[in-house]
Amino acid sequence: GNTADGVAIFRENLKRHPASWNAHDSLGEGLVALGRKDEAIAMYKQALKLAPEAQKARIQGILDGLQKKP
Repeated sequence: GNTADGVAIFRENLKRHPASWNAHDSLGEGLVALGRKDEAIAMYKQALKLAPEAQKARIQGILDGLQKKP
């Protein structure tokens, strides 16, 4: 229920696992929930670079949605 605390945990997880696509993906999701779109986009872009092929289309879809012009 506390998004800010969740994001703090995701940030710590990313520090511990900087090569984890899932850590970037999770932090991106938390940042979206906080309305921090630009930071979320950066996390999803990194997640896309690191993700296995099976996850790339899903992450790209999220990025496309975040980068749409209003």
